[in-house]
Amino acid sequence: MTEKQIKTDKHLTSIILGSITPRKVHGMGIGKIASAFSYTLEDTKLVSIADKLETDDSIQAVGVVNKKGKALGIVTRKDLFGILSRPFGRDVLRKKTVSSLISDVECFNVDDNIFTVSEEIEEKVNGNSTHFFLLINDNDEFCGIFSGKDMLVFLAGITRQDIALSRKIQTRIVKEEDELKRPNFNLSASSIMAKGIGGDFYSFKKFSESHYLIVLCDVSGKGMAASLLSSLLSGFINTYPIGTDLKGMITDLNLQLTQSFAGEKFITGVFMIFNEETGQLQIADMGHTHYMLYTGGKNRKIENSHVNIPLGISTDINVRTFNLLLKTKDCFFLMTDGITEQKNENGELYSYDRINSVFRSHQKISANGLRARLLSDFDDFRGAAARQDDISFIILKYSPDLSKPGDGQKDRKANIEDKIKWALSSGKPIQVKTNRYLPEDRDFIDSVLDRFLNEAGIKFLMNKVSYCVHELATNAKKANTKRVYFKSKELNINNPTHYEEGMRNFKTDTIEKIDYYLEQQKKQGYFIVIMFQLTQKALRVSVVNNSEMTESEKVRVAHKIKIAGKSTAIGDIYDQIEDYSEGAGLGIVMMSQMLRTMGFGPDALTINSEGGLTTSSILINLRE
Repeated sequence: MTEKQIKTDKHLTSIILGSITPRKVHGMGIGKIASAFSYTLEDTKLVSIADKLETDDSIQAVGVVNKKGKALGIVTRKDLFGILSRPFGRDVLRKKTVSSLISDVECFNVDDNIFTVSEEIEEKVNGNSTHFFLLINDNDEFCGIFSGKDMLVFLAGITRQDIALSRKIQTRIVKEEDELKRPNFNLSASSIMAKGIGGDFYSFKKFSESHYLIVLCDVSGKGMAASLLSSLLSGFINTYPIGTDLKGMITDLNLQLTQSFAGEKFITGVFMIFNEETGQLQIADMGHTHYMLYTGGKNRKIENSHVNIPLGISTDINVRTFNLLLKTKDCFFLMTDGITEQKNENGELYSYDRINSVFRSHQKISANGLRARLLSDFDDFRGAAARQDDISFIILKYSPDLSKPGDGQKDRKANIEDKIKWALSSGKPIQVKTNRYLPEDRDFIDSVLDRFLNEAGIKFLMNKVSYCVHELATNAKKANTKRVYFKSKELNINNPTHYEEGMRNFKTDTIEKIDYYLEQQKKQGYFIVIMFQLTQKALRVSVVNNSEMTESEKVRVAHKIKIAGKSTAIGDIYDQIEDYSEGAGLGIVMMSQMLRTMGFGPDALTINSEGGLTTSSILINLRE
């Protein structure tokens, strides 16, 4: 029977308990959740209704209408049988009509929005007792009944659908596992949610020829808000013009988080820029600190005094970063705290020692292989115990191929042994030449330097001397790149106006296209030569490149060396250097100071530039 049929007065007079056909509800009208459609007339005897309900346990409430079909209210099974259960209850019901037992209930239009109605009846729905609500159309005609339980079931279904969709979206954003393979490194990541929607997030993205952004975050809380934050993070990282300004990116992200969540949600995490050419990591630790470096088969503690506050707490942040230089076969491990906070069936925590054991036992396998081994060991430890939190981690294994010389010099590593022996026995110099100064060149140079220092009996100085040599080689590479860059821009590097114009974008442009500029250096004949010579008196290591310094560069370098020769404290040196523009940093000063602290004289570092060549030399007097 439809709503229109209720209007027939003649038909209504003969109905004790009728039922309407639910109307089709479009959109999110409240009529969607109506569960009862029985009705009766206001002058029907209560005993007649009771007799009907005794034969049908499914009817919990009945709509009451007048002879014109207008809705008047509801009679509930509970109220009706409450009277029936009393002494002489049936006699009472015989005397009374339905109108005497109509409940005072809230009434809603069948097309009212479900979510608007849910807010209006929230207190009643969340209470202990069951409440019924009457539905009508624009003509006040009876359209059905819904209960608080119906509303809860509907909202629970919506929540389940939203959670399922959020989980699906999040697993697309944060994959359970992912891998990146490159000639110089391989990276593997994993994220497993404990239940529902997790709060972990990771991402890695290439943004220049040799630079990658690597991110691992732990969002406060779980559920829908965590999913929303993950989506925000993903969208931000995928669209942000990163460049190499890690601090600027994090500052902008923090501002967006604080504006969107007003401090109610925050994120701890580690944001890194990785240079695959040099192995350098620039790291911003935003209140996270769960990372380790495995080098030479051992876990090396990372000293970091630059831990920042988490993102999303305050708009006023000063992001500080630190650098870490990876060497060949180094492995950097970054994780969320869900790993070390996992307990097994005996209540024991999964420890750092156990993680170290996995990495020590599988040093030679790939990052993806390590990922699988770590997860297997983690599950073995956990046993039947439930996952207590999301577990996410990133493994970065740096492995430049030393068997492939950077400048096409075949068998360089194999052929150098005889040359080193000849140089050590004769006191004559030996040289290593490169056009691009790639990571394999750096490691190769270190292997040669190690032999010379060992022969000189000062191998204990390896780290400090290596730092100086590579600082000079990096400067030489930068000088060569600068010449190629200025030429490509049709600028005269010796012209002060052209120099100022070219240096405005030199750093950004060359970092973003470093592979191109390195290839151009090779094509245009630029080179770097590292020369080693050991005599009974001294060890000399020189770095030569075929880019003569400009007059202004010579003045700046001479000024720095002069300051370093007169001062003993780095603070004094810092105060005396007034020009902090490109080329006027503290690198040369720091080398001078380092050599002096090792006990070598003022001539330990010299830099000369003439005849189209620049030669930087480190002289270690073995008789001092």
